Amino acid sequence: MKKIILIIFYISSVLITGKSYSQSAELTMSQVNDGTNIDVSIFIRRTSPVAYNIGEGSFVITLNNSAINLAGGTILTRGIFDFNSNANYGAMFTSLYGGTIGRSLETTLNVLPGGTVPETATLVGVLRFPITNSAANHNLAWHTTFSAVQTDVGDEIALTFINPGNSLLPVELSEFNASVNRNSVNLIWSTISEVNNSHFELERKIAGSENNVYIKLISINGNGNSTEINNYSYSDRNLNSGKYIYRLKQVDYNGNFQYYELDNFIEVGVPDKYELSQNYPNPFNPVTKINFQLPKNNFVSLKIYDITGKEISSLVNGNLIAGYYTMEFKADNLASGVYFYRLATSEFTEIKKMMLIK
Repeated sequence: MKKIILIIFYISSVLITGKSYSQSAELTMSQVNDGTNIDVSIFIRRTSPVAYNIGEGSFVITLNNSAINLAGGTILTRGIFDFNSNANYGAMFTSLYGGTIGRSLETTLNVLPGGTVPETATLVGVLRFPITNSAANHNLAWHTTFSAVQTDVGDEIALTFINPGNSLLPVELSEFNASVNRNSVNLIWSTISEVNNSHFELERKIAGSENNVYIKLISINGNGNSTEINNYSYSDRNLNSGKYIYRLKQVDYNGNFQYYELDNFIEVGVPDKYELSQNYPNPFNPVTKINFQLPKNNFVSLKIYDITGKEISSLVNGNLIAGYYTMEFKADNLASGVYFYRLATSEFTEIKKMMLIK
């Protein structure tokens, strides 16, 4: 009789001291930060040897409430454990935990079986959060107490949580300014600290039209990790008269990025005199560019001649408004030698020489 009592006591002590799981998984996250929103991608990976299907799941994350609008979190993308991908599931949804404790991505299973959890990281879904303070740490982390995942038959899955690195924006920008010199815009920016800074991308679009999209002008390497002041610059040259908007995209080594915009648009005005510039490059083979400027609207002729005075090409022959212009001349079918180009309006005429060398 004593032996039976001892055996029962031993079994009971095992059940009390800890849970036993037959299945396990690893939860990971990645993030993309565009300065306005932070998008958090949630992944699951099976780590136990026997395959199983996922059922109910609460994937709960925490963020810095002084930097992120936790209540404004929404589902951006639904993964394979949603009814759109597997009709046995309900619609994936998101919930607040304790008001400011955390935000979850929830999976619900309506009918067996659920979807298989692969041995490679598989997207559960993407949550989007508005950023309220772009200079503060976002402190993205798993809430290990509230996060829980079950198999489709109700067995609890042992979870391992992998937190991403701190999402403090890697660059502290001290200035971003632009100045105009004729039809060139000179842009400068400086940083007083950089962490994990891969590079900057400078982008431009024409102001005043919703259909205009930003175009990438240049990519400039960052200084990685630095606590010193670093200065950067770029000259955007040979622009037409008009209004332009510039922005700076800072990208870290993890692919996270942040946009910085100038406070106002930049205007390239109308020149105050006629001018014909020397072609560039010169000598050339076989393409060169010719810049000229008009202080007022006028009928304009820009033509190319060979050394005998024979007209070879007409680049412009019509009315142009005041502004800065760049024309491209292609000499693929011409022989090496000296050529001339002539700009003519009702008030101005000038001729310049150029050299084609093949």
